[in-house]
Amino acid sequence: MRKVTLSSIKLMVFLSLLVSCIFPMYGATTKIFDQANLLSSSEKATLQTQMDELVSTYQIDIGIVTTDSMNGKSSRTYADDFYDQNGLGIGQDYSGLLLLINMEDREVYISTCGEGIRYFTDARIDSILDAMTSSLANQHYSAACTTFLSKVESNLISGIPSNQYTEPEGFKFSWSSTLLYLVISVIISFIICICVSKSYKRPTSISGQAYLNHGSVHFTRKEDTFLGRHISKRKKESSNNSSGGGRSSTHTSSSGRSHGGGGRSF
Repeated sequence: MRKVTLSSIKLMVFLSLLVSCIFPMYGATTKIFDQANLLSSSEKATLQTQMDELVSTYQIDIGIVTTDSMNGKSSRTYADDFYDQNGLGIGQDYSGLLLLINMEDREVYISTCGEGIRYFTDARIDSILDAMTSSLANQHYSAACTTFLSKVESNLISGIPSNQYTEPEGFKFSWSSTLLYLVISVIISFIICICVSKSYKRPTSISGQAYLNHGSVHFTRKEDTFLGRHISKRKKESSNNSSGGGRSSTHTSSSGRSHGGGGRSF
């Protein structure tokens, strides 16, 4: 009986070591939160391996969360809060990004933070979503996540766009508001000029004839001479500029952190 017990213990130890070698610390380090049960264990293991390599190489954290219960939150609010409340992000600015697959509303959303905001501009996020939408619509969730990581890697390799800039919500340029402010400023300036001009007493005007010596200048002959003609040409520069593609729109989450991101239905 004792021999059987010892053999059983040895077998359990051997199996534990074998599992730990095949899936090293997977449960402790995973950043895949499959709450909607869309992925198999093997699919999650494969995705996690890809994520670990990217995180190690670029020091940008990556998370994937699926859910079928939003608790009354929008996709953006849920993704931002999940990122902030579940230990995602690297460094003091919590750099990284999170993919949310919202099955309740059938929406996909990408939330960015820290350096993730600079790497993943609005245009790049739209490009990632474009590549994923078809797989999501056809319920190929593992393929969609693989596409997400592939696009993330290509953008990290490309680096931060040279024309990247951050634009917080509430500060977007508007021609209509700019024109309104211009008209108001012109009206105010005109009123000020009228008031100032009325505050001064106008001096008595003196005719210019009083300053002329009528006998000092005599015109005896008038002649126009045509000397030549010169025409200069200058190329008009094109006004086309694609710098708008470098914008990273940001907003503040409930925790007070700055996040970027974007999403759509599928």
